[in-house]
Amino acid sequence: MPTVMNSLLSIAGGVLLGIVVSWVVNCTLAEISFNTFFSVYFGILFTAIGGVIVWRIRARAHPISSTMRTVLIGFAILVIASGSLCIFLDTHWFHFRPLFKIPLYSLLGMSVCFAFTFSLMDLLNWLVGACQNNDSIALVESKEQVYLVLGTSIVMGFVFGLIFGIMDVEDKHGWALRNALIHEEHYCLPVGLLIGGIAGYFNSVLRGDGHRQSVQSRQWGMDNNDNL
Repeated sequence: MPTVMNSLLSIAGGVLLGIVVSWVVNCTLAEISFNTFFSVYFGILFTAIGGVIVWRIRARAHPISSTMRTVLIGFAILVIASGSLCIFLDTHWFHFRPLFKIPLYSLLGMSVCFAFTFSLMDLLNWLVGACQNNDSIALVESKEQVYLVLGTSIVMGFVFGLIFGIMDVEDKHGWALRNALIHEEHYCLPVGLLIGGIAGYFNSVLRGDGHRQSVQSRQWGMDNNDNL
């Protein structure tokens, strides 16, 4: 189990990331809906990010299970498909009834959240690895941690997209749009705070378990070498 200080730092980091993800996802959904340039831009960007994720999965230095590889590639394909979805959710070109609009925004919210979270975790892993010695484990490394990040991003993205679609934020303009986004954040921020904090705590638990197993594995290897 992690120490109290490590747990508090992990929870605080998860809460901060939850807030950032909430704002990024909602602003992205708004820009895709209102701005034709950004809808095309994000469409191309998501396609590129999905391709990079697939490449990163296939080029991982550490072997991963076939199940995890399949899951990650599946979500990367979802991100690529969402690149096309960005065009269809541009309100200048298409209009959908709530029955179709809300599920589409939920799907796009999941893709935005997954792409942003995966990219951010990859960056944080690189930064942590650059600042620590070679024996330190990454911020997110084990398959359990990857599944935790995946599940967290899916749930948060789905909820953010669902709230965005239900509140008809995409139908607002000018100051009404600003007020609608602020009003929506009143519902999304608690979700980001709660899920982010929970994910941060469990990630610290899983990271502590991984560190302990790594130490035990090195100790076992040293003992075997001494016996040879």
